Amino acid sequence: DGNIYVVEEEIHFTNGVYEAELQHDNINEATFAVFTGPKLTGTRLETYTLSTPSLAPWKRIVRVYADVPVAYISYETDGDTVEGDDINRVQAAVVETQKALNTEEARALSAEMELNGRIDTEVKRAEDAELTLRNDLTAEVTRAKATEKTNADNLATESTRAKAAEKTLTNNLASEITRAKAAEKSIGDAVNTEKSRATAAEEVIRNTISINKPNWDDKYTRNEVDNKLSALETAIDWKEAVSTYADLATTYPHPDDGWTVNVKDTNYTYRWSGTAWIAISANAIPKATQSVDGLLSKEDKTRYDDTYSKRHTHGNKSTLDKLTETLLTNWSDAYNKRHEHGNKTVLDKITQTLLDNWNAAYTHISNKSNPHGVTKSQVGLGSVPNVATNDQVPTFTQATTLDNLTSGEKLTVMLGKIAKAIEDFITHKADAVQHITATERTNWNDANNKKHSHSNKSILDTVTQAMLDKLDDIASGAEVNVQSDWSVTDTGSDAYIKNKPASMPANGGTASKLSNAIQISDYDTFVPSKVAAGAITPIMAGSSANSPWPNTTAGLLIQSNSQDSWHILIFRSCQGGWAYRSYYEESGKWSEWKIWSTFDGAYSSLTGKPSSFPPSSHTHTELAPTVTSSNTR
Repeated sequence: DGNIYVVEEEIHFTNGVYEAELQHDNINEATFAVFTGPKLTGTRLETYTLSTPSLAPWKRIVRVYADVPVAYISYETDGDTVEGDDINRVQAAVVETQKALNTEEARALSAEMELNGRIDTEVKRAEDAELTLRNDLTAEVTRAKATEKTNADNLATESTRAKAAEKTLTNNLASEITRAKAAEKSIGDAVNTEKSRATAAEEVIRNTISINKPNWDDKYTRNEVDNKLSALETAIDWKEAVSTYADLATTYPHPDDGWTVNVKDTNYTYRWSGTAWIAISANAIPKATQSVDGLLSKEDKTRYDDTYSKRHTHGNKSTLDKLTETLLTNWSDAYNKRHEHGNKTVLDKITQTLLDNWNAAYTHISNKSNPHGVTKSQVGLGSVPNVATNDQVPTFTQATTLDNLTSGEKLTVMLGKIAKAIEDFITHKADAVQHITATERTNWNDANNKKHSHSNKSILDTVTQAMLDKLDDIASGAEVNVQSDWSVTDTGSDAYIKNKPASMPANGGTASKLSNAIQISDYDTFVPSKVAAGAITPIMAGSSANSPWPNTTAGLLIQSNSQDSWHILIFRSCQGGWAYRSYYEESGKWSEWKIWSTFDGAYSSLTGKPSSFPPSSHTHTELAPTVTSSNTR
C-alpha cells in the first residue's frame, strides 16, 4: 500500500545466542538495529548476522550474540509477502466453510422433511380440534338459546310478580301511614294530659314541703339519736373512780359484767369481765411484740405508715406465684456463672424483629427463582443479542495490512485480518499476470511457435476420452456396423458376444426378492429400528397390514438424517399413485397416510361413471352425514 512500517521485536537469548526468522518480510537492512533497551534505548549491539533463505528472498534470518537476557530488534518494512502457505490456509478455511455449509444444508433439508411431517400431524390434529370446537359451539349455542328463553320467561314472570308485590306494598304503606298518624295523635293527646297531671302533682308536693319544712327542721337526726343512746348506755356501766387498784375489791365487791372504773393513781381504766378486772384504757395496753398484741410506739407507727404507703401490687403476680425454691436455686447458679460478652453492644441490639429479618433474608437469598422478577433489560441483557453462537452477526473493520493472527486477540481484530487476507487473495487470483518458472516459459514459447488451426475443429471438439478408449478396443480392420448374434459361438467372429450367461433367470426361472426386505404385519403398530442416517430399506407387508390400499404389499422405509424419524413410501399396485406416512421417536406413533394419485382431474379419466345423464331411475339409501378426518389429496 506504499506505506513504511517501523517494527520492534523483543528477543530472548539462550546461552548468549538468539537465532530466528524475522516476524516480517521485505525489511530495509539499512534500518536494522539491535539495542538492549526498547525503542532504540540502551546499548547498541553489533554482534549479529543477517541471512536470506534461497527459496524465500523476501525473508531474513537473524543471529545475535550478546551476554544479556533480553534485547530489542528494530527495522523498517513496506509489508509482508503473501506465500503459498498463506493461500493454502485460506483455501483450507474456505473448504471447511463449504463443508460446514453442506452439512448445514443437509441438516436443514432433513429438518424441513421432519417439520413437514410434523406440520401434517398438526394439521390433522387442528382439523380434529376444529371439528370438536365446532360441535361444542353448536351445542353451546343451542344451550345458550334455551337458557336465554328460560331466563326471558322467568324475567316476565318475576316482573309480573314484582308489580303485584309493589302494588300490595303501596297499599299497605298507605294504610300504615294512616294508622301511624292516628296513633301519633292519640299519643300526643295522652302526653299532654300526663304533663298537666304531673304539673298539678308537683305543685301539691311543693306546697306540702313548704308547709311542713319548719317542723322537719326541728327534729333529731338518726346520728344524734344514736349518740344520745350511746351516752346513756355508757352512763349506766361507768362507775365512780377509786384511788388504787386494791380499792376496786372493797368499793365494788359484787360488780356486774361490763362495769367500768377508773383508778386514779395509775390513771388506768378497768372493766369487769365477769371474773376479773381487765385494763382497757390505752395507757394500760403494753407495747406490742412479735408474740403479744399491744400498742405501737410512735417510731414503730412511723415505720408502719411508711411501709404501708409504699405498698404495691405486682402486675406479674401470676408469674411470681410460680416461683419455687428450685427455680431460685437455678437462678442463683446461673447468676454465679454469669459473664460479660465482648460484643455485648452488638448483642444488645439483636431483637426479634432483627432475627425475623435475618430469617427472611436467608430465605430470600436461598430462592433461586428470581423473587424480584428482574427483567432482562434491568440486568443489561437488552444489549446482548439473543441468538445462538453460530447465528451471531459480528461487525469488524478490515485490517489495512496483512498480519498474522495472535492468540488471545479480539474476534473483531481477527476477522479484520482474515478479511484483509481474503481480499488480497481474491485480488491476486484476479491478476492476469501469472508467476511461472523459466522452464514453463520455454515450453509455452515452444507451444506458441508450433500452434496451428484445424479445419475440422468443430468435430475435434466433440471427441472425448471415452470415445478414444472405445476406439482402442476395436480391432484393426474390423467390420463397420456389426450386429451381435446370441447364437454365434465363434470367438473370432465380430458378432460373437463375450461373457454371456448360460441361461437367463426370466427364461422359465424364478426371480428372488431382496434379501434385506423387512416383513411388516401391521403398518400401524410397526416400530422401526435406528439405522444409518439416510438409509433406505425395502419392506414387505400382507394385504391385511392396514395399508391405504388392500393389495399393496411392498414399499420403502427411509431413515431421516436426524435418526429420530422415519418415513414409509409405498406404491399402488395398479392405476398409479403412491402414499407415505411418518414416524417420530418423540411421539412414538405413525402419522396419517398421505395419498397422491395420478388422476388428472379430467372427466374422461374417471372410471365407473354412468353411461348417460340423467342416470336411470334408482333409489338412494338415506345416510346420516359423517365427518372423516382423512387428509386425502
